[in-house]
Amino acid sequence: MKKTIYVYIIYMHNSIDFDKIINDTKIFIDTYLLPLILSLGEPLEGNLFMYHLTTTYYNEFVQKQKNLILTTNRVNVVDVLEIGFNSGFSAVLLLNSNPNIVLSCVDIGIHAYTIPCYNKIKEFYGDRINLHLGNSVDVVPKLTILYDVIHIDGSHEERVAREDIINSYYISKSNAIIIMDGL
Repeated sequence: MKKTIYVYIIYMHNSIDFDKIINDTKIFIDTYLLPLILSLGEPLEGNLFMYHLTTTYYNEFVQKQKNLILTTNRVNVVDVLEIGFNSGFSAVLLLNSNPNIVLSCVDIGIHAYTIPCYNKIKEFYGDRINLHLGNSVDVVPKLTILYDVIHIDGSHEERVAREDIINSYYISKSNAIIIMDGL
């Protein structure tokens, strides 16, 4: 069976309240995740909102945030995979984008804040989020469901990123959208 995979979306949709979704996500991050991360004393890795080793929001990332919102804010999107959970900031954005999605996340789990952040997000979003710990090259081929949207933002090593793309293809539904964050 032939699959159609859309690699990236770059258009805007007027009926989505992007600002509300982004602001609600920032409120969650500021209220629950950043205090947790700061209490652990480990510097924060770069993410969809902040540059590496900072806790300052940057407007340069807004278009990427809007693209993620746009891809998940469709009626037929239910199963979403995120490779590279880190602190969960983009996971919260995805969950806020569409109340019907179920988000599976894969992360190597090397940061002290990864599990505490996941647990805090799980406390609010319940069964809508699940975390699979381990190297994505090993974990993704073992996933048993097919996904509507896959966001790859794990390892920025070319070999791993290439394997993540290939493995994602095999667990994507027909007409799935795969978004690859830059290397």
